[in-house]
Amino acid sequence: MTGFVGAHLLADLLGRPDVDLTCLVRARDDEAARHRLTAALRDYGLFDALAHAEKAFAEDRLRVLAGDLATPGLGLAPEAFDRIAERTDGIVHAGALVNFLHDYADHRAPNVLGTRELLRLAARGRGCRVHAVSTFSALAAGHVPDAAGRFDEDQAPVPELLPSDGYSQSKYVMEQLLDNARAQGLDSVVYRLGEVWPSRRTGVANPASLAQSLVYACARTGIVFPTSAVIDHLPADLIGRFLAEAACGRRPGGDRVHLLRPVSLRFGDLFDRLVERTGARWGGYALFHERLTDLVERHGADQRLVRVAMLLPAPDGDGDETPAAVDTLFTDSSGRFTVRRADDHAATGVTLLTGSPLDDLTAFVEGLADEVIHR
Repeated sequence: MTGFVGAHLLADLLGRPDVDLTCLVRARDDEAARHRLTAALRDYGLFDALAHAEKAFAEDRLRVLAGDLATPGLGLAPEAFDRIAERTDGIVHAGALVNFLHDYADHRAPNVLGTRELLRLAARGRGCRVHAVSTFSALAAGHVPDAAGRFDEDQAPVPELLPSDGYSQSKYVMEQLLDNARAQGLDSVVYRLGEVWPSRRTGVANPASLAQSLVYACARTGIVFPTSAVIDHLPADLIGRFLAEAACGRRPGGDRVHLLRPVSLRFGDLFDRLVERTGARWGGYALFHERLTDLVERHGADQRLVRVAMLLPAPDGDGDETPAAVDTLFTDSSGRFTVRRADDHAATGVTLLTGSPLDDLTAFVEGLADEVIHR
């Protein structure tokens, strides 16, 4: 519950006085777990949720337990595991290791075995529903789309087609575990996500996102550059609200729901907005890369800059042209996956499919104004 999606989901749930919450947080003890949870809300700018959390603690509606998805029994004592199972009506599984430099073996314990333990928890108690967050990349590139060139929510991962990276492979196996459990009568819903962007209200970025870190790096260098890169987009607050409504309300139709907007976000448009609102300026890729390298050498503790510098390709010679490899770093799922179930579920009051990506990113972009280096 301390990750980007989990924090925004928790923020929405905390505002519901009729909901009792038990949160599992990786920490050495319950006190440290509670501190880590509140720190995550603070770090993501969710200050209203912090106030709700204090009230929920006082009313004993919020319990935070130290545990670990990567260990048997979720790292809980057997009696604590059984007690939670008996009092739980639903489980929202938004925890995962996400590291595209690590292989499947590194992701297996938290992402696969952790899911298995949550399924065991659900089956042991009241047979409650499991709501699990997955990713579009659980479907490998070799999957066959429909006649319109898109993948429907009913498309399950095909055993013969493994995704290429360890994280996506772990989500592929997670979905298969949920399918197998569903066949045995345990209810579950999978929510596939693409790029989760900052909340429309707070504008606080996900530091683990390469896309958001690239925009941050452009602000820090004061330079944006021409690119044809596109990506999908959905704000974290909308996703949190949707998941909360699904967990507390009616079950979405089908076993999988795709959460994204059917419109692309173009980095060029976002860079235009960055120039307009922050004072950054257009330049060549070589100049951007030079300033980024210089910043990393002088401010090596800024991990967002370090990560961008590690993953972006070097310029092609001394030219200002942006390498084609930059565009391939990002995935646009907006036109590749159907979203009809998210649309159907709008009866809960959450509308995902409308709105401008650029308008939704106003707080994020304006929050970067102080980062721009003018030179």
